[in-house]
Amino acid sequence: MPEEVFTTDPGPFADVEGRNTVDYALFGLQSEMVQLTGQADLKGSIIITASAIVVSVSVTQFNDTTLRWSLATLVVFVMLAMLSSIIAVFPKFKIHPELGDALPHGFNPFFFGHFSQIPKAHHLEIMADILRSDGSAYRKLVEDVYDQGVYLLKNKYRYLRFSYASFLIGFVLASIQLTITVIVS
Repeated sequence: MPEEVFTTDPGPFADVEGRNTVDYALFGLQSEMVQLTGQADLKGSIIITASAIVVSVSVTQFNDTTLRWSLATLVVFVMLAMLSSIIAVFPKFKIHPELGDALPHGFNPFFFGHFSQIPKAHHLEIMADILRSDGSAYRKLVEDVYDQGVYLLKNKYRYLRFSYASFLIGFVLASIQLTITVIVS
């Protein structure tokens, strides 16, 4: 699906009457997106910290031949978890060099990574155009919520899921491997 060129046309929101219930609903949705982003970053940071501790402690035990292979397995999976969490919390947006008056496809006037790349006066004009009608404002707010949700799913939670799975699989496989090693020895 091609990205839409920026427009202040209210589209399907042209007939939506401005009222408090709509305002509160959109505010609640945006607040939820901010909370989910914060939670994703916190979860990623926790996995990064836990992984760093596990790797640090594990490498000090590599001299023990009984533990060596289970520790190697654990470290590999924990490093995958750490890398995946780092990717999840690492900011991902394109910085466009000197856009001038041309806005890139998918421009979001509410996202700092986009509006900070245009002159302040141009941003003020864009926001004034959006805020002239409730329909335009509602459309842009709903688009912003949608963009945040897509970003969270594709750029944060996908990597966090892999990170948690790697962390868990690493411990399970290392435990099984250690149990087999101890039984065989």
